[in-house]
Amino acid sequence: MEWGRTTTSTALLEGLLRDDDSTIWAEFDDRYRPILLAFARKLGCDEEDAHDVAQETLTQFVRDYRRGMYDRTKGRLSSWILGIAHHRALDVHRRRGRRAEHRGDSAFLHLSKPDELERAWNEECRAAIIQRALRDMVRLRNMNERTVEAFRRQAFDQQDPKTVASDLGMTEQAAYLAKHRCLKAMREIISELTIAYELL
Repeated sequence: MEWGRTTTSTALLEGLLRDDDSTIWAEFDDRYRPILLAFARKLGCDEEDAHDVAQETLTQFVRDYRRGMYDRTKGRLSSWILGIAHHRALDVHRRRGRRAEHRGDSAFLHLSKPDELERAWNEECRAAIIQRALRDMVRLRNMNERTVEAFRRQAFDQQDPKTVASDLGMTEQAAYLAKHRCLKAMREIISELTIAYELL
């Protein structure tokens, strides 16, 4: 089986049960590490601590999952990973011995309720989905990088087609068409990724 951007959580979980499947581990890591890093930063971790939280979360997840500790009937995969990440961030925070006036403490206090944590997690998932969709338009939909860049600048940076065309060496009409062509592909990819990332 070829693993790709829309591998379902079920397929990922089945693959993670096998010790020898480095491809599935890479897919799992590619999907969740960026979210974990951003989530840890949102909880007040600095860059080094955020990397520690992400690595410890991924390691604990796989270890616990292989021991049969995840029960899908009790909640979504992403909710379980969020819980692990929150606890690992708390552990890192305690180990560092930060005082109450540090940024991290206020972030932990602010994001202490489950619904606040889930909202923060989902925001980072959506941001990761958008970044991955932009990358997948080039990698999997064989779109020209310049076309995708023209789309990104217009759709996300709110640049006008004339400026984008001038910066990228294309006609204004080509910049306009790039936006509309990519928008259709972007919607399709985001729809697939939203299902794969369990954001429904």
